[in-house]
Amino acid sequence: MDRIQNEISKLRNEQHLSERLQAAQLRQIKREHDGLHKWITITPRLRLLCRIYEKGNLLPKEQERIRKVKQSLGIE
Repeated sequence: MDRIQNEISKLRNEQHLSERLQAAQLRQIKREHDGLHKWITITPRLRLLCRIYEKGNLLPKEQERIRKVKQSLGIE
């Protein structure tokens, strides 16, 4: 009986994680298309989604975040 309960618990946990992942993906898609975010390429394989002003310029907070990422990775 314990094995059956364990399997049911695992299935519910996987389902819950799947639902959370799907909700996070929907939030990400909405953020990408809201007009206040844009992808910034740091290296060819590394991109960050950053918040922008309505005119398209990066917020100072985002510029600082990009600088910190570059510094921690040793990118100039």
